[in-house]
Amino acid sequence: MRRSAQRPRTAPRRPTGTTSRRLAYNAVEAYLDRGAFVGHVLADQMRRGDIDRRDRSLATELANGVVRRRATLDTILATYLKRPQEELETGLRALLLLGAYQLLFLESVPPHAAVHETVGVAHQVGMPRWAGFLNAVLRTLQGDLTSEITSKLACNTIPLNGRIDDGSVRARCVRKPLLPDPEDGQAAYLAKAFSYPEWITARWLKLSDWDEAVRLCNWFNSPGSMGLRVNRLRTDRDKVLDVLRTAGVEATEGVFPESVRLPGSIRVEDIPGFAEGWFSVQDESAMHAARLLDPHVGEAIWDVCAAPGGKTAHMAELIGCEGRILATDVDASRLQQVEGNIRRLGLRAIEVLEVAADLTDVPQRLFDAVLVDVPCSNSGVLGKRPEARWRMEPDHLRELAVTQRRLLAAAMAHAKPRGRVVYSTCSMFPDENAELVRDVLVRQDVWRIEKEQIHVPGQPGDGSYQALLVRNDDV
Repeated sequence: MRRSAQRPRTAPRRPTGTTSRRLAYNAVEAYLDRGAFVGHVLADQMRRGDIDRRDRSLATELANGVVRRRATLDTILATYLKRPQEELETGLRALLLLGAYQLLFLESVPPHAAVHETVGVAHQVGMPRWAGFLNAVLRTLQGDLTSEITSKLACNTIPLNGRIDDGSVRARCVRKPLLPDPEDGQAAYLAKAFSYPEWITARWLKLSDWDEAVRLCNWFNSPGSMGLRVNRLRTDRDKVLDVLRTAGVEATEGVFPESVRLPGSIRVEDIPGFAEGWFSVQDESAMHAARLLDPHVGEAIWDVCAAPGGKTAHMAELIGCEGRILATDVDASRLQQVEGNIRRLGLRAIEVLEVAADLTDVPQRLFDAVLVDVPCSNSGVLGKRPEARWRMEPDHLRELAVTQRRLLAAAMAHAKPRGRVVYSTCSMFPDENAELVRDVLVRQDVWRIEKEQIHVPGQPGDGSYQALLVRNDDV
């Protein structure tokens, strides 16, 4: 993330004591200052001490929420500031965003508490001179908000977070226009009201109608549900469901014998059985990739872009580790995650190998089945990865397409006669999915598309795409 050369820098003193808002402040300040992932900053802080579950939950909601709704918050705060936010000290800007987020989107937090506690963080971080400015801006914003909720999208209503089964939107009414008029440009309005780059909202409107674009905007503004994949080599789904329900988690069965659906995100490390390798975190849409490849006992399998190892482990579990799986990636540090998952789950028959980006050092052997889960825009998982919407540009898609084609071609070149390849993304965009696969196959005469799967976000989980390709020749 670029940092303005004109923005003053500060080095607040490190105080003692932690609160949910202080944890969130540290994460948001690091995000604004150097583009850090808020989840990584939060995880680092939470490993350092015994932090109450409620503080963990609120800190996560605040930090992720500010990043997701950054464009909406910036648009609204601009009304109350006399100079651009980029000219404010980084920490002060972080607190303004946190305070505004609570006032606008956290209905469970009383407005007076949102303002008071946010101002209190300024004192905690040794910057009491920020307090008066924060208090004035946030109190003025508070005065323009109402308690009235509507489903109407307009310049004087602010869409709230949260997913509603019928696809409708809940919006907070305000006393003056704080957003653009949707009649002046649908893509621009959606970008500001729901907080996305305009090129993404324009794409959604091109691929669907207004109602579906609004549904997608709304869907991705909440982390939503969570999925678990049961390791049936160590336990069964009924036992995991019993453990979850005993812990107060309303878990339900998924479509596969190994899949479990949770109503929201939880800290899985706290659930009995995680350390013992009973289950892994994986959305049901991602489970479709290994299921579509349908690995068989005794087969030689290659997972081309294996890190962090969820799909590798799923394939090993499906074949009972009775086969050979080569798990490769270009990132050594991420391959350590693959190895960690393998150890925790008690899996074997998996060879982990770091390879060059051009794959020229991949072992020269052929495989019965190849999974190529390519790097992509992440446009199907924008709710779970709050920074993803801001890190991708249209030019990046063109660069990714070159990599995606090269990886798919390599996967096909290493498949045995009558072999199988599954091409997988967590994207919603056709030029990363069906269009790209067909373009590659135009140059091939022995491959065909056996099956395609498109998972629409919210029906019921993440958005993703998988295509099963089958080689026809006998040579």
